[in-house]
Amino acid sequence: MKYYSLLAVCAAALAQSTTTTFTSGETATTTVSTDHTQTVLTRSINGREIPLEKTETRLLSKSENGSVIETIVRRYDRNGQLTSTERTVSEVRNRPNGLTTKSTTYTTDINGVLRETERRTIDTEKQGDTARTETVIERPVINGGLQTVEKRSAVIENRAEATHQDETVYRRGSNGDFSVALRKIADTTRKDNTTTEVTDLYEPIGEVNRLQLSRQQVTTTVAQPDGSETRQVDYYLPALPGVAGAAGESPKLWEQDTVQRKKQSDGGVVETVTARRADPNHPNQLGPAQQVSETVCRGNCSSQ
Repeated sequence: MKYYSLLAVCAAALAQSTTTTFTSGETATTTVSTDHTQTVLTRSINGREIPLEKTETRLLSKSENGSVIETIVRRYDRNGQLTSTERTVSEVRNRPNGLTTKSTTYTTDINGVLRETERRTIDTEKQGDTARTETVIERPVINGGLQTVEKRSAVIENRAEATHQDETVYRRGSNGDFSVALRKIADTTRKDNTTTEVTDLYEPIGEVNRLQLSRQQVTTTVAQPDGSETRQVDYYLPALPGVAGAAGESPKLWEQDTVQRKKQSDGGVVETVTARRADPNHPNQLGPAQQVSETVCRGNCSSQ
């Protein structure tokens, strides 16, 4: 885990806001307007700012039938020289009972020429409180053309006090067949001012044809009437790193993060994050809390 201090300043204007983040010597500045978002990640070296990555997202068109969005990511080396460019064009089309999103990604090759590297199609169907999503991902193959390499199938059920999500990821094997690579099950419950989300990730660990619990995350959020809130995130693993686990044992708490978001009298927001890690030498104990980040937002903080 990286430990860092973070300062975010949000402009008061609704049409545009700017957020600046400092992380381990790196600075990310994001500017948002009605149809354009730009994020520039830089590092200070010998008193001058060196670009590491620039991301631009632009709304190309919008209508009742859908929209077209372009995202360009430029990456630089340690000397600030451009090393690669990635361009993704996403077309969203609304349908009576859902929508279809088709995204095409182009990446520069060693000669700096943009070439198609991925196609992604997401079909979403809605029926009452249930949404079903089918995703197909295609990438280039060695003999030319594109081939489907991954499929995802998800079902989301939304109710007044609970949400259930079940997503399965299938990947193509060397023999051309698709097999289950990952399954994610997330259940969210809401009662009064408390929201609890339990997310389980299953992967074929050891046995290719059998999924086993690989990670678990439990998030509990308590909101206050003034907009302040406290969120606790517990991360569990089948066994702690460096400690041999036994079959049938319950997951072990590996890390606990606490996020406190407090409203200020001037309308701003201060958010602090602290973390505690398990000690492999004392499996039943968490270490002392250490501050991971601090965020200060002034101006229009409603979306932060």
